[in-house]
Amino acid sequence: MDISTILATDLKSTLGLADMSKVQQRQFLDDLGGVVLEGALLRYLEQSDEDDQSVFSSWVQTHANDGDLLPKLLKTYPKFENSLTDEIDAFKTDAIRVADKNK
Repeated sequence: MDISTILATDLKSTLGLADMSKVQQRQFLDDLGGVVLEGALLRYLEQSDEDDQSVFSSWVQTHANDGDLLPKLLKTYPKFENSLTDEIDAFKTDAIRVADKNK
């Protein structure tokens, strides 16, 4: 399952996806998934030592345009899954909090 599917499944009403066309939903979720992925990459880097940061950054830059970046990333860096899960959870919490404030 990719990041956008997770976000769509859990936050469909919070994100207002029902009011969007399928094309708009896909674009919005792809963009949002990219933002969450960037946050997870930064989170992982913050938790790594300097040598690991350099190797990880180089690997990500080399594979950044791969269509299957996330599966490769999770296979090559299994601990990245924790950073990704934490970032998804943080985004969900923030999105729900903001939506609740605007009700």
